[in-house]
Amino acid sequence: MTQASDTPPTLYELPHELRGVRVCLRPYAVGDGVAVQEAIEESRDNLRPWMAWTDSRRTVQECETYVRQALARWLTQEDVTVGMWDCSTDRYVGGIWLYYTDWHVPAMGIGYWVRVSVKGQGYGTEAVTLLCKLLSLRSQPNG
Repeated sequence: MTQASDTPPTLYELPHELRGVRVCLRPYAVGDGVAVQEAIEESRDNLRPWMAWTDSRRTVQECETYVRQALARWLTQEDVTVGMWDCSTDRYVGGIWLYYTDWHVPAMGIGYWVRVSVKGQGYGTEAVTLLCKLLSLRSQPNG
C-alpha cells in the first residue's frame, strides 16, 4: 500500500510540456486567449450542453483572463489545466485538465474538450494518454 506524502504539492516539479506524436500539452501562457477564443467560438454549440463555462468565455478578453488564471493555478498546482496543441502546426485544438486533484493519493479525474474541426481524429485520446503519464513523470520533491 502506498503511503500519502506530507510533501506540499508545490514542491513537485511538473514537466512544462508533454509531447506525443501529434499532441503537445503545455500550461497556458499569456497571449493564448486569442487561440482559445477562436476554438471555443468554432465549437460553442457542441460545447454548450457539456461545459457550463461555454457562455462565460465569449470574448478574447474573457478567454485571456481564463488562461492567465489557469496559468496561476498551474504554478501553485491548485489544479492542472493545460492547452492541447497540434505538434506540427502549433494550432490550439482543445483543453484538458485534472480535477479533484489530490497529490497525496494521487487521485483525480480528467476532463477535456476538442474543437469541432478535429473531433474524432484521436487528439483527445492522445492527450488523455499523455496526461495519465504526468503522475509517473512527476519528479521527486525539491525540498
